[in-house]
Amino acid sequence: MNSTNLRYFLEVAEEKNVTKAAKNVYISQQALSKHIICLEKELGISLFERKPRFRLTEAGELVVGAARRITKIEDDLVKDLEKISRHCVKIVAGAGFGNFRALSIFLHPRLKELSINEPYINLLMTVNLVPELYNMLIKGDIDFYIGYAPPINQLLESIPLAKNPLYAVVPDNIMRAIFPDDTHEKVLEFQKHADIDTLLSSSAITMVLQHGRMLRIVEEYSEKRGLAINLERYVDLEMIMNFTTQGYCLTLMPKLYLQHYLSLKKPCQQEHQTYIFPLADPSFHLDQMISYRRGTVLTKEHLYFIQLLEQIFDAPAQENLPDTIQ
Repeated sequence: MNSTNLRYFLEVAEEKNVTKAAKNVYISQQALSKHIICLEKELGISLFERKPRFRLTEAGELVVGAARRITKIEDDLVKDLEKISRHCVKIVAGAGFGNFRALSIFLHPRLKELSINEPYINLLMTVNLVPELYNMLIKGDIDFYIGYAPPINQLLESIPLAKNPLYAVVPDNIMRAIFPDDTHEKVLEFQKHADIDTLLSSSAITMVLQHGRMLRIVEEYSEKRGLAINLERYVDLEMIMNFTTQGYCLTLMPKLYLQHYLSLKKPCQQEHQTYIFPLADPSFHLDQMISYRRGTVLTKEHLYFIQLLEQIFDAPAQENLPDTIQ
């Protein structure tokens, strides 16, 4: 009897809803239904009544008790064997250079919790160029990729972790250069939603962006809108923020990185006040995802790690950014 089918069956029995159960175990509703059908064929009996409402049959109730005992025996056996062999379940996760710093800040305080609740998990983090991480994921060299949503790929599955909108970061001297006659009024207006077209098309102003997805978003938007941009490209986000807060340029930054930057920033004398403006256009976002190779059977350790990341990213995603960088 396939223990994976039993575990998925227990999840459906607990939720009494295939859609909710599929979400809990991070597979599609269609895939979960196939596991249930396979188990029913193997046992030769229906485990759920589909109509008039979805519920366990009498046989299903009986299988629930047996499945719990079987899966507990299996879990206990695995733990005992791990104790004997001193073997750890290794989870290898990868992140790009720009994303790794922010991830480290959010993840580090929870590593102790991870070691207490799941002592057999050995978490290894690797940093590389994002395209290389995709290749490593597809080849099975890493278990997960944590970062911005990957390109559409039939070999990968992705789970959203947090909304991550882009914000315009604009020093006061540049606001005054763009809007010399009504700077204060424009600042108040932009604190609600910045006019991205005006910021992008100010030919006398330099916008500095990081190579990669953020740059492509701006280039595609500008081409679609027919905007000419004075654009420079750098790799290091911290360097870009330093240029911006010193009044040399404006930039766009994802919310989660800005929170990381603000959490580390030491008080210092800045020549220019720097504003953080939200953008109204929904295309300006770099949502955080965790991706894995399609067809991978997620173990309970994998699921725990995913749930931990969801908790880690949820709190900062809900927090509001300040209007200015002090």
